[in-house]
Amino acid sequence: MRTHALRRTFVALLAASAVTALVPAMATPAAAAGPGECRNSTGGVIAEIGPGQRLESGARLADKVSRTELVMQPDGNLVLYALGTPGGYDLPLWNSGTYGNPGAYALMQEDGNFV
Repeated sequence: MRTHALRRTFVALLAASAVTALVPAMATPAAAAGPGECRNSTGGVIAEIGPGQRLESGARLADKVSRTELVMQPDGNLVLYALGTPGGYDLPLWNSGTYGNPGAYALMQEDGNFV
């Protein structure tokens, strides 16, 4: 049952990233992330992930409603985290198993597949 709920959260996060409007790059790092926002490694908002766009190393998509965050780590692993309390630890829920590939990225294809 838990796996089904996690999969549903993951799919919802990816779907939200595909339809959210662009967010100004000048938002402060302290601002809360909205559904589909892509943040750089310093927490600054970059943009959404739309068709043909990539989630580069250090970028993250956060959903404050489900309190999850999808992160493309510098080691090449794409990880979905359940966000902890402020100052607390985040719990990894899923990962792509692609660690050891620095410079890897995730791509939202034109057909809507996230690879």
